[in-house]
Amino acid sequence: LVFGLEGLTIAVCVLLLKQFNLHEFIIPAIATIVGLHFFPMSSIFQRKLDFYTASFATIVGLAGLLFTATKKNSSTDISIIVGIGIGIVTTFYGIYMIWTAQEQKIINLLIDKTTGNMGFVQVGLLVVSLGFLFAYRLRFRA
Repeated sequence: LVFGLEGLTIAVCVLLLKQFNLHEFIIPAIATIVGLHFFPMSSIFQRKLDFYTASFATIVGLAGLLFTATKKNSSTDISIIVGIGIGIVTTFYGIYMIWTAQEQKIINLLIDKTTGNMGFVQVGLLVVSLGFLFAYRLRFRA
């Protein structure tokens, strides 16, 4: 549910920003939404890491929105810095998820055959991959 709401919010936000020709706000807005989605996960999974991840990512995204609004810096530079910040936080989050999976001896858990859900390792790898992809895409966007 949290991931679904995050995706829907990002899609609506991007569409609205494009509609109002505010393209320079898209990356910081996405980063803010990504950060905010970690807050409910903190209470759902009872992990402090989710709260810290949410706080850092949300601050990075909001700072990007603020700096973009002031127009004192290039929107490309701001997007790159925001992308790197979110890439770092999601990479560390993914590494933690992988490390946790190894500690709990579930590294071999791929996809649960009965439910079709992804295991901790796949979620961790997915988060790490998306973080790098996000930062990489921004690098060549400039």
